[in-house]
Amino acid sequence: MILRPIDVKIVKIDSLIEHEEIDLIHLEELKAEILRDGYLRKSLAVDYKTMVILDGHHRYNILKGFGCSKVPVSLFDYDSPLIVVEPGPLGLPVCKDIVREAGLKKRKLPPKSTYHMVVTDSGKVHLSEFELDVYVPLEKLK
Repeated sequence: MILRPIDVKIVKIDSLIEHEEIDLIHLEELKAEILRDGYLRKSLAVDYKTMVILDGHHRYNILKGFGCSKVPVSLFDYDSPLIVVEPGPLGLPVCKDIVREAGLKKRKLPPKSTYHMVVTDSGKVHLSEFELDVYVPLEKLK
């Protein structure tokens, strides 16, 4: 079985919900890369039921900071058994319910406290590998 996004589309940036804080150093590094390129390379991974961001918090915050009103997303069924949550470097206990609750109750987890992985025949792969490459110019997201 292979994981695929349910849909890929551009949504209003304000419809998305964060579950995790951001790392300011990584934010600045990624921001410089996006400004240099002039476009967004990848869509954000989002739970289609709740609109909670699963992967892409830094891109989301950069686009908001640029005044973008839209963002491309790859919508996933977070209930799929192919998507699993593993703890990040802090080693905090995490599960899908904790991620959803952090987003929906606006109690963000620390930066990089969750890794969303996809179970494949050859092992686990980070969810970002399943996000659509979009290469959207920043002007189109304003």
